[in-house]
Amino acid sequence: GEEKHIFWYWSATLWMAWLGARAVASSGQGTKAIGYVVGLFALRLVRGWNQTGQKFAGQPDIVKSFIVTNPQLLWSVIILTYVIIWLRLMVNLSGVPAIITAGLSSIMVSSALGFKLAFTTEDSPELVIGYVRFLSDFFEGQSLLWRARVVFICLGAVAGLAVLYRKSLAKQSFSTGTVITAPGIILSVTNILTAAIFHDVLTFLCMTQSRATNIPVFFLFHIIYKSLDASNLSAVEITVSTVLMQYTSFFALGGSNAISSVDLSSAYNGVSSFNVVAVGALTLVSNWAGPIFWTSATNLILLRRAQRGYIAAYWQHAAFLTCFTTLSMAFVMAACTALRTHLFIWTVFSPKYLYCMAWSLGQHLLINLGLGGTLFWLGSR
Repeated sequence: GEEKHIFWYWSATLWMAWLGARAVASSGQGTKAIGYVVGLFALRLVRGWNQTGQKFAGQPDIVKSFIVTNPQLLWSVIILTYVIIWLRLMVNLSGVPAIITAGLSSIMVSSALGFKLAFTTEDSPELVIGYVRFLSDFFEGQSLLWRARVVFICLGAVAGLAVLYRKSLAKQSFSTGTVITAPGIILSVTNILTAAIFHDVLTFLCMTQSRATNIPVFFLFHIIYKSLDASNLSAVEITVSTVLMQYTSFFALGGSNAISSVDLSSAYNGVSSFNVVAVGALTLVSNWAGPIFWTSATNLILLRRAQRGYIAAYWQHAAFLTCFTTLSMAFVMAACTALRTHLFIWTVFSPKYLYCMAWSLGQHLLINLGLGGTLFWLGSR
């Protein structure tokens, strides 16, 4: 029901702790577990960021207790998050002519930050005070509609650069240790750069479609991803980590199994009138921003696994994910059928079934298999 997030929170915590304990046991040293300790600390912050569900919805959380009461601190963390991702993107695009990289990425970051400032000014003006108000006035100009469109155009342009300049990226100093893992599949560090650039673009997109108070969580997600990426996880362990973190991130960003928790505030970013495809896609990105981030992050882990000669990791990962989705969907359908005469069928079970459909058709088929498979293909060819 509405408190399902507790299962995913505790499961993700126990899984991270077990991976850390195994790292200590296998190496005999505590140094390898430091990354997992940092990851567990970041996971604890993620869990306490937003209250979700029904039972504890009004209880204190990080957003209510610290973020809303210190908006200038919030924006300092938001700006830091944008800068870190921008610097990472600049490094990944170092094979592209500098004037193009600096110009396009700077426009993208400034337009994304300006849009978020303007959007928050309209949606939650109490969060835009002090020096943040000065920044908001500095970026004042175009309407929210065109600000969002500029962001999307810049994101598309950077993604296009990643494909257009793949050969240039392959000439960087990182181009050592090329591995031919299967006919037509060549993996090197530089091939993964293309997927890393797409990961940065998707992170910017997810932050654009998320509320300002949730943007710092993506920095915490990155810390957890680095903790997982540092270990040589098997295909099964990668899949378990992916499932746990996708569901944990969904609930941590404020989602629940209630229809009332669907966030429509960013469903019309860049859309002047109702369009079922555009609004539907933006709504999916807004509410599943966390799972989308983890789809891309998992792809980077799989590419590095394939770089070490295990190209079947992706196909095993996709098979395990599909098996999990199929079984969970079957159990939900069986439960709804068995409890169809229950008093809560329309308030609890049918919304859960609708969310299960969204996870299966939207997140699994479109994002995990469609987007994830495309990103893996781009990074491995």
